[in-house]
Amino acid sequence: MSEDMRATIAYIAGSLIKDEKSAAIYDRDRERFLNVGVDVPMPRVSMHDPEKGCQVKRSPDCSNFCLLDDKDHHVCLSVQGRLFDGIDHDSLSHFSGHVIDNVVSLYDYRKSDYFFYQF
Repeated sequence: MSEDMRATIAYIAGSLIKDEKSAAIYDRDRERFLNVGVDVPMPRVSMHDPEKGCQVKRSPDCSNFCLLDDKDHHVCLSVQGRLFDGIDHDSLSHFSGHVIDNVVSLYDYRKSDYFFYQF
């Protein structure tokens, strides 16, 4: 998945888990702050029932979200406690991660690598 989509997912997952918003998120790979809504695209976010939506099997124990941007780029995101995972349907890339304090760790399975962000 693209670095912008990773940053968007990290920001949304971090915001949902921490229950707070920020004007920017620091991308450790790019070594700079990314402004939300400018550098970090903000898709529409809606909740889906575990059995429905996104054609992905969802856990009823998770909060399940669907992220759609203005080009109908579709991402499934599930959050449980400090953990999250999902799939970017555009790149067919599965991801998972966690939030500890102000740090979001995201593993992109397609890239086989970790990416780190900070609120």
